[in-house]
Amino acid sequence: MASIYWLLGNGRANVTTYATQLPHSHDPTTDTYTVTSTLTYSVNRSYNGQNLICVASNEATSEPGGSAETSETLNVKYAPDITVNSPPYTQNDAIRTVTCHPSGNPDSYTYHKWQHKSRYGDLIRELDGNKTLKIPNVPVLLRYQDSGKYVCTASNGIRDNDNMFEQIGSGYVIVNAQPVFTSDTIDKAKQFGEISKAVDIYVNVYSVPKFAIYIWTRDGKPITTQNLAKYASSSSPTIVYDKVHGKEVHLDGYKVTLTIRDLTAQDFNNYSLTLKSGFADVTHTIVLESTSVPETPGNFSMTTTSTTSITMQWDPKSGGGHKQAFYIQYRVQGAFEWYTTLAGEEDINEPKRRRIYEVINLQKGKAYGLRIYAENRAGKRSNVTEVFIAVTETSETSTTRSAVIGGVVGAVVTLGIVCASVMVIVLLKRRKGQNKTEKNNKSYENTGFQERQKDDEYEEVRNKCDVQQKQSSKTYETLGTKDTLNVYDGLDTSKGLTPSKSSLGHYEALGVQDKPNIYSELENQKEEIQLKEQPAEKNILKASNNHKEGRKLNTTQGPKENVYANEVF
Repeated sequence: MASIYWLLGNGRANVTTYATQLPHSHDPTTDTYTVTSTLTYSVNRSYNGQNLICVASNEATSEPGGSAETSETLNVKYAPDITVNSPPYTQNDAIRTVTCHPSGNPDSYTYHKWQHKSRYGDLIRELDGNKTLKIPNVPVLLRYQDSGKYVCTASNGIRDNDNMFEQIGSGYVIVNAQPVFTSDTIDKAKQFGEISKAVDIYVNVYSVPKFAIYIWTRDGKPITTQNLAKYASSSSPTIVYDKVHGKEVHLDGYKVTLTIRDLTAQDFNNYSLTLKSGFADVTHTIVLESTSVPETPGNFSMTTTSTTSITMQWDPKSGGGHKQAFYIQYRVQGAFEWYTTLAGEEDINEPKRRRIYEVINLQKGKAYGLRIYAENRAGKRSNVTEVFIAVTETSETSTTRSAVIGGVVGAVVTLGIVCASVMVIVLLKRRKGQNKTEKNNKSYENTGFQERQKDDEYEEVRNKCDVQQKQSSKTYETLGTKDTLNVYDGLDTSKGLTPSKSSLGHYEALGVQDKPNIYSELENQKEEIQLKEQPAEKNILKASNNHKEGRKLNTTQGPKENVYANEVF
């Protein structure tokens, strides 16, 4: 029966202890034995390509050919390690490349987008590329922005120990260029100081390599820093903010400071900083202005409150010559810590107006202390106002308020309906009165006569007895109107004809306000006036167009017909 052992690598290290052997089998017919050994061994990428040898031997190994062995070259598959070749450049180099070097098995890779990041991990941009990235070209003075970390991502289909396919590697590109005044300096072209006090005016700079010399000047004249009682200058490393390819990022830079003590009116001037390096000189100018403390906001008071918010109002005052911001501080009454929230801003030239701000996310039914202060762009802060005490509502308060509002709205709606109904009734009554007046104002009924002519014109009729009636005054009294023709005024009672009393009642029933004068003598008579008409002639009364003109009433003979004195046309 044979014995089996294992050897690994060029050093033929014995790794048999990691092997297991199955019980052997014996064939008595041939007197042979079968032995099986299995090696389980953990390897990494360093074992790739090494030989693994299996050796078998028995008692006959001392004889030639007494032992046997076999070997296998290991093929260890693993995710790639990635390195990035990133040589330095200058702002004068137009072509700038970065190369990705993955190392894995199998040696076939998929490349993903490159990433350009700041030293502090801020993502600046993503770029398309393969194994080699060609950095896009930009103007010379902007090539310093190409500095930073370039990250390559690749995969070969094998997971790493963290079960990830995609692997990354990075290299840092440095572009040597002239110094740059960063955006956090450009945004502060004006800086501020107070009379008789000291001020530090400063400039932030990104400079690779670092500038060699810096010079401060005032109105073009160098400032001597030998007068230590008045001036002092310094330079120190700092983290600066700048826009790199459109993104605001953190960079390693420098802060250059000029200290001016005991400010006078002459010190408020223009100050310039010039930096010298191996490239072109650069200069930045700062305007030093006088400033004052903003005034405390006025009329700080509450407008409304709810269960979780309090709305406050105030009147802005002077901002000390600069843009100012308003900060409301609040806390539960009795608490120690104040919470501060930005409540708005006011520019220098912005018209003064009352401001309103709602403080939210408060506790229900709690008393809060609130106060406000102003701070201008020069960093000067006003005094805070006196503490205003306000109480947030409880749910019961809100419910009661809703009920009151609902009642008021209901009352207003009801009142509106009542008013509308009254108006409709009044209009209907007016319409009815107008209809009645129109009815009364119509042409009078032609009772006892056969034909009425258009425009109230009537033909004259003659009485069989040629009875002529003289008019004593107006011909008609008003029947519902004031200007109707009064044709019956002044009728004579010749031939013994007298009007009946019913005729006067008929006038009253027709709405006549004043009885005709002639009838004042006939009120107690009850006889009817008998008028006879000619059968061949028409009985027509023709009225004058002149309301004041007297008229004669003539009748001609005709068929006998009763005409009452109180019947009108």
